[in-house]
Amino acid sequence: MQDDHTAHIAKITSDALVEKGFKVMIFNAFTNMYYDTPYSKGEASIYHLLNFDIIDVLVIIPETIKSEWVTDTIIRYAHATKTPVIILDGRHNGCTNIIYDYAHSLEQITEHVITEHNCTDLFFIAGTKGNRFSEDRIEAFKRVLARHKIDFNENTMLGYGDFWDTPTKNVVSGLINSGRKMPQAIICANDTMAITTMKTLEEHGMKVPDDIIVTGFDAIYQERIYSTTRLTTAQMDPKELAAAVADTAYGYLKGDEQPSDKRVHFAMIQGQSCGCCDFDVAYTNEKLESMNKYNLALYDAESKMASLYTDTVNCDKLDELAKAMSRYFNYRSALCLNDDFLTADSPVIPKAYHSVFTEKMIAHVVRIWEDYSYKLEYQSKKLLPNLNDLIKRYNTIMFCPLHFQEQVIGYYAAVADDLLVNPGSFYYVQRLVESINQTLENFRIEYLLRKANNDLSLTHSIDPLTNIYNRRGYFERMGKLMAENEKCDVILVSCDMDRLKEINDTYGHSEGDIAIQTVANAIKAGSGKNGIYARFGGDEFILTVPYNKDKQRELSRLVGEIQTEIDKFNRTAGKPYDVSISIGGSYGTVSSIEDINELMRSTDRLMYEQKRMKKAERNQIARPVLDIWGKANEALNNYQLRMHEIFSLYDKCTYFYMDYLNFKWYVMENDHTPKCLRSSSVGPLRAIWLSGAIYPDDKLIYDNFCHKISNSFYDKITDSSFSVNIRLCDKGNPVWYCIYVQLAEKDGKMSEIAGHIRELEFDEVMNIEILDYYTTTDNPIMFHDMILQRLRAYPDVKFALVQFDIKRFKLINENYGEDAGTEMLQFISRQLNNFCEKQQMGARMSGDVFILLTPYTDKNDILNTVSELQLSLKGFRGYSYEFVFGVYQIDDRNISIRTMCDYAAMARQSIKKNVLESIAFYNKGMQKAIKERKFVESHMQKALENGEFIIYLQPKFSISSGEAISYEALVRWQSPERGMIYPNRFIPLFEENGFITKLDAYVWECACMVLRDWIDRHFTPLPISVNVSRANLDDESFLDVLDSLIEKYRLPKHLLELEITESIENDATLRMTEKIKEHGFTLLMDDFGSGYSSLNTLQDTRFDVLKLDRDFFSTHMSNDRGKKIIMHTISMSKDVGLGLIAEGVETDDQAQFLESCGCDTAQGYLYAKPMPVQEAEKYLKNNVQSEANDSKKLL
Repeated sequence: MQDDHTAHIAKITSDALVEKGFKVMIFNAFTNMYYDTPYSKGEASIYHLLNFDIIDVLVIIPETIKSEWVTDTIIRYAHATKTPVIILDGRHNGCTNIIYDYAHSLEQITEHVITEHNCTDLFFIAGTKGNRFSEDRIEAFKRVLARHKIDFNENTMLGYGDFWDTPTKNVVSGLINSGRKMPQAIICANDTMAITTMKTLEEHGMKVPDDIIVTGFDAIYQERIYSTTRLTTAQMDPKELAAAVADTAYGYLKGDEQPSDKRVHFAMIQGQSCGCCDFDVAYTNEKLESMNKYNLALYDAESKMASLYTDTVNCDKLDELAKAMSRYFNYRSALCLNDDFLTADSPVIPKAYHSVFTEKMIAHVVRIWEDYSYKLEYQSKKLLPNLNDLIKRYNTIMFCPLHFQEQVIGYYAAVADDLLVNPGSFYYVQRLVESINQTLENFRIEYLLRKANNDLSLTHSIDPLTNIYNRRGYFERMGKLMAENEKCDVILVSCDMDRLKEINDTYGHSEGDIAIQTVANAIKAGSGKNGIYARFGGDEFILTVPYNKDKQRELSRLVGEIQTEIDKFNRTAGKPYDVSISIGGSYGTVSSIEDINELMRSTDRLMYEQKRMKKAERNQIARPVLDIWGKANEALNNYQLRMHEIFSLYDKCTYFYMDYLNFKWYVMENDHTPKCLRSSSVGPLRAIWLSGAIYPDDKLIYDNFCHKISNSFYDKITDSSFSVNIRLCDKGNPVWYCIYVQLAEKDGKMSEIAGHIRELEFDEVMNIEILDYYTTTDNPIMFHDMILQRLRAYPDVKFALVQFDIKRFKLINENYGEDAGTEMLQFISRQLNNFCEKQQMGARMSGDVFILLTPYTDKNDILNTVSELQLSLKGFRGYSYEFVFGVYQIDDRNISIRTMCDYAAMARQSIKKNVLESIAFYNKGMQKAIKERKFVESHMQKALENGEFIIYLQPKFSISSGEAISYEALVRWQSPERGMIYPNRFIPLFEENGFITKLDAYVWECACMVLRDWIDRHFTPLPISVNVSRANLDDESFLDVLDSLIEKYRLPKHLLELEITESIENDATLRMTEKIKEHGFTLLMDDFGSGYSSLNTLQDTRFDVLKLDRDFFSTHMSNDRGKKIIMHTISMSKDVGLGLIAEGVETDDQAQFLESCGCDTAQGYLYAKPMPVQEAEKYLKNNVQSEANDSKKLL
C-alpha cells in the first residue's frame, strides 16, 4: 500500500474475507519496488515473513508490487506449498486472476463524450508507454473513435502521463504551448492524471467543463478526497470485487475447483467535469470538509512524529527507547526486532529468497490498549508471540517492514480492523513506521559508536589474546566493586596452566594460544554474569565471584564448571595434547584492594600446592629402599586392588566415589569399565553426559537422574539412593547399563556419593525392551496377558492396579506444542519402567493414561508407592504438571484383567477437579457413578440443542427493606429420560470435559432474553448475575460473546452481572478481571472464603461485589471467634469499597447479625429458593401498572 486508494482496496477485500470467516494478515510494503534500489530491497523483506504453514489462501495485488521477480518468487513459494493464490488486477499462471474490465468502461466514457456532448476533437492521456494497462486503454479509445469514423492521429491526439502528476502536467503544458487548437475533451487513463489536467488547465485560465471537458478513470480514493470538481470517471464495483475474492477464497477452502479468471465490472460515473452535473455546493463543501479532516490528520501525524523524535533522542538503552516509542504506537501493535539488531553484522538482504529475519525474534513492545508487555522472545515462524490471541479476538493484522535501506531490522505489526477507515489513518501508520525505522537506525549507529569508543577505551585493560581483563583491568574493576559496596563476600579462584611450555615447544605457539584461549573461555563460561576474571600473565588466571549463599558449595560448582568446559574441549577439539590447569580456591569478606591481594596470596598457595602434587605424580620413580610403613601401605593397596579385581569378574561393576565439596573423585577401573569413564578429567556422572555416548532417547532420563542428585546437593536429600537404566553407545551400538548411587549427607544436604555402573544381563534387557514395546505401541491386550502371568507367578502376594493420567495434558500440547507433549509421554514411560522393581510392571495404555501393577501390604504401602512414583515422574523440562491416580486393590483374581483395569479407571475418573484430590480407591458404588457419567456425556449435546437446560432465578434481597434487588441465574436439566437433574450432577463433569463453555453461553443468552422480555413488557428489570466458568477465563474471546449478546438484545450492561468463583483467582484470572472491567461489566466474586485468597488482596482486586460462601458463613456463625472473622471481612470489604452479599442465609438470627455488621444484601432459603422465571417475576414492578395506579391516586 503506497496510497489511500490501495489501502481502500485492501480494506474492502479484508472485510469481505472476514465475513466469510477468514482471519486476514496483510504483509505490506510502502513502495512499489519499481526501481531495484537498496530501499526497495529492504521493503521487500516483509514478504520473507510469509509462513505458508499457517496460510490457507494468498491474495496478491501485483500492480502495487512492480518487481516481477518479487511477485513471481512469492507465487512460486506458494505453489510449492500448495497454497492457492488469488491475483487482483493481474494475470499469472496457476492462480485465480480477478480481472478488472477496464476496456468496456473506458469505451463507455469515450462514447458518452462523443455522443452526449458532440465532441469530435479528443485528446487521450495514457499511462506508461508499453504498459499493458495503458496500451489496453489506448486501444479502447481508438475503437470508439473508429466506430464514429474519427481518424486517430498519434502525434496530435496522444500523450503519456505515466499514471502520475508531473509527466501529466508536462503533457498538458506541452499541448497548450504546441500551437494546436485545444481539443474539446481530454480523456485520461486514470483519475490522478485527470485531476492534474484540471489543475493545469485552470492555471492557464481554462475552465472545466465550460472551455474543455476532462474525464478520468478508476475513481481512486484521492479523487474523493482532493478534487472539489466532481470528476466524470469510471468506478469499479467494490462489492463485486470483494465478493469475487471472498467467494474464491472460500471455494478454495472447501476444496472446490476455481476458474482461472473472474471479471469485475467498472461503471461510468457522471460528474461535473463533463458538464452532465451542475456545480454542487453541498458536494464541494463535503469535499472541502473531507480535505480539511485529511489535512488535520496529516498535521496530527506529523506533530506526533516530531514528539516521538523529541522523546527518543536522549534514550541510550534499547528498552528505554522501545518504551518511549510505544506511546505513539497503534493501540494494538507490536515492535518486533531481529535478535542480532545491535550487532555490527546485522544482515543485508541479498538478491535471493531466504529469510532475513533471525530464527529467534524479540517483541520489544507488545501493546494491547494500555497494557504493555516487553521483551518477549519467540520463533520468527510464529510471526508474533501473541498471534493466536490476536487472531481469536481481532480479524485483520498488518505487518510492515523495519529496515534502513537494505539492512533489515525487523517489523512492526498492528491490528488493522480499524486502521484503514478514517481519513489519514493509513498515513499515520506509514509515517509511524518511517519514524521507527529512522529512530532505530539512529540509535543503532549511536550504540555502535559508543561501543567502539568503549572498546577503544578498554584496550589498555583488556588482554588482546583472550579478550578478558588483564591485571590492570581486573584491579580497576575490583576497585569499582569496592566503591559500590562497603564489604563484599567473594569467592576467589586462581588457575595456572599445566605444561604450557611443553605445548609451545612441541606444537608451536599458535597451539599454545589456543590452549590459553580455551582456559579463558572455560573461566568465562563457569563464572556466570557476575564474575570478574582476568589473565595475569602467560599462563595465570584469576576469577572473583560475589556470593550470597553456601560458599563452599558455590566454590565447588565454579571449579566443576571450569573443569567441565576444559574437558569438553579435550574430548571434541581433536588436539594432540590435553589442556590442563591447577586450581586453588578460597573465600572471604573484602573491603579493599589489600584484602583482595591477601586472599589472592592464600589462594595461590593452594593452587601451587596442587601443581606440585601433579608434578610429583608425573615424576614419581621407584625408591630402592622402602621403610616398614611404606611396605605395609603398599601391601594394603595391593590387597584392595586385588579384591576389587576378583569382585569385578563376577558382578561386572565399575565402582566410583565422588566428594562434591572438595571436587574429588575416584573410579576403580577394570575391564568392564565403559570407555567414557576411563581416565576422565571430570567426575564420572558428568563424564558420561559429556561423552556424547548416551543414546538419544535416553538423554531426558539421564538428565532427570542427574538433576535429582544435583538437587540433593543444593537443596536437601529426598532419597538416600537413586538408580537409572540407560543405553550407552560404543562404536554405534547401544548397550544397556544400570547406574546406582548411594548418597552421604552433611547438614541435611548431599556431600558425597558412592556408586557403581554395570552392564545389564540379557534377561534384564529383554524385560526392559518388552515393556518398552508395550509402552510405546499402546498394546494393552498384550500387557493384560503379562499382568495375568505375574498374578499367577505370585499367588500369595497382594497386588494393586494403579491407573493414572496427567491433569489437563491438553494444556501441555497447547502451550508447548504436540512434539513436546509426545516427548513428555516418552519421558514418563521410561521413568515408569525405571521405577519398576522386581514384582512391579508399568505401561502406557493409551493417550496420556498409564498403569502400574504393584505389590502391597496395606493401603499406606500403596500411598507411599504412589508418592514415590510421582516424584520419579516429575522434572520434565521444568514443566509444571500433576497426576490423577485411580487404584484397584485386586481382591478377585477370577475377573478379567480388562475389568480390573476398568475398576482402576473408574476410581481415576471419580476424582473431582480439586487440587487437594489426586488419588482415589475403587469401591462398588463407583459403577453407578460411571454409568451416570456416561449418560451425561452421551446426552449433553442433544439436551442443549433441544432446550432441555432451563434457567432458574434466585432473588437477592435487601435485608433492611426486604425487597428483591437482583437475581442469580442457575441452571437445571429437565431430561425426558431422568426428569429434573440438578447442577451438582452435571456441572463438575462439564467443567472437566469443556462443555461448560457452551452451557455458559447458553445461560448468558437465556438471561439476556429474559431481561429483554421484561423490558418489552414494561417491567422494571432487576440485574441478573450469570456465572463465568474457569474454562472461559483461558480465552478472553468470551467477552466478545457477551458484548454481542448485549448488542443483540439491546441491553444496558449493568443488567447483566458476571460471577467468577474465588477459588480460581490467580494471576491469569486477575488479568482477565481487568479485561472484564474494561468491557464495562459488574463483577462479583462468588464463593469468597472457599479458596485461598487473603483478605489483604482485596485492596488490589477489580471485583465490585464479594459473595460470602455459604459454608464459610455457616461455619463461622457457630462461635464468637468465627463471627469476628465475618465482621472483619465485612468491615474490610466496605473499607475498600466492595459490595457484599451473604449466601446461604437461612434464619432470622443470621440476617440480623449480618445487618448489624453492615451487610445489607443476602441470598438464601430464608428469603426465596431458586424458582422458574415466571414465578420470579412477582418481585418485579410493572411500569404500566404503576403509572395507572399513580393516576388513580392523583384523581
